[in-house]
Amino acid sequence: MLQRLKFDLVDLSNEMLDQLPEHIFKSKTTTFYDPSIGGGQFVVEVENRLRQYGHSDENISKRVFGYVGNRIRLNYIMNTHKLVGNYKTTPIENMNFNVVLGNPPYNDTKASSISRNSKSLYIPFVEKAMKLSTEYVILVIPHTWMITKKQEAKDLRENMINFGISSITHTEPGIFGKDNNVNAVVVKLEKGKKDNFTYSRPYMEGKEVITSKPHNIKPILDQGFFPLIFDKLSETLAPNMRLNNNNLKPQLGSVKLPRGYKGDTQGKDVYLNKKYGTVLINKTLYKTSKHVNNFRVAYAYLTGMQSPLLKTQLIRDVKVVPPGVEISSNNKYISCKTEEEANNLYEYLTSKEVNTMLNCLDRGSSLENWMINSLPTQPTK
Repeated sequence: MLQRLKFDLVDLSNEMLDQLPEHIFKSKTTTFYDPSIGGGQFVVEVENRLRQYGHSDENISKRVFGYVGNRIRLNYIMNTHKLVGNYKTTPIENMNFNVVLGNPPYNDTKASSISRNSKSLYIPFVEKAMKLSTEYVILVIPHTWMITKKQEAKDLRENMINFGISSITHTEPGIFGKDNNVNAVVVKLEKGKKDNFTYSRPYMEGKEVITSKPHNIKPILDQGFFPLIFDKLSETLAPNMRLNNNNLKPQLGSVKLPRGYKGDTQGKDVYLNKKYGTVLINKTLYKTSKHVNNFRVAYAYLTGMQSPLLKTQLIRDVKVVPPGVEISSNNKYISCKTEEEANNLYEYLTSKEVNTMLNCLDRGSSLENWMINSLPTQPTK
């Protein structure tokens, strides 16, 4: 928790405040609450913004609120930033605020006074923020709520949609330090908003999607937001692609086969047992993949996280693999019925459109199946 005191979040804080309408700051009565002020980076910018609009410190002291669970830390934050707002060491439960904002803790259960049992600590903070806010919630949180199939994330997606999503904006990599790989988004909620919301990654090449709330929200609850976002992207990137239940079923390549092995069963040191799907090479037994007799499209499974290449090509080392050739466990593959189908899939996976869509995703060090199956249908020829 102490490291949260050190983050330089001035630019991020002001970018978040810029998303709020001007009348919020012009008003002499609007109220703000940060439910976990961390190092005070957000509330200090709120106070500064209100001063820019001519409000006195006395006025600000009655309108800006925050919570931090440690009196020593609170005193340090207030003295360091010369804060004048109303900050407490117990959470505020009996008030409502025009704006709830900030950067809640993500997974540190010891820091929470709201839910000590939650694996994803930020989720109950967002839920609480929606209950306390009368107009806007704007928080920077991990992106995982957009994709995970855990019930707490499904519930959060539904509650956000019902409250009103205005925008989802990815933060720049390294916002919490160059060695911190947290993938975070700024979520702006506007109470009662039922129409379009904006999804963007402003630090990457022109990626902004304006999409509408679907009449049927069940797919979002079950699958997350990216299939919907990809469908809107495809309208401009690839009009002949459309959202479907893409079921390409990527498989992991077989394990530990020697590099260069071509499936050749000739030679005294090679023995293929077709019944059990095993091959003996130089007295070592290996299991072959079940699709070894099909055409397949293979690609690198482990992508890395920081490679500059990923900005333009997330799916790497894509190749059409003929029948009889094994694929190493560093790769995944998609089995195809014919060579023509494999060639078409190769063109699709290596296209600029597909890589643009996949680069909208925050990911770890591997290309997971759900990422591939979130893509719209490949065009037919």
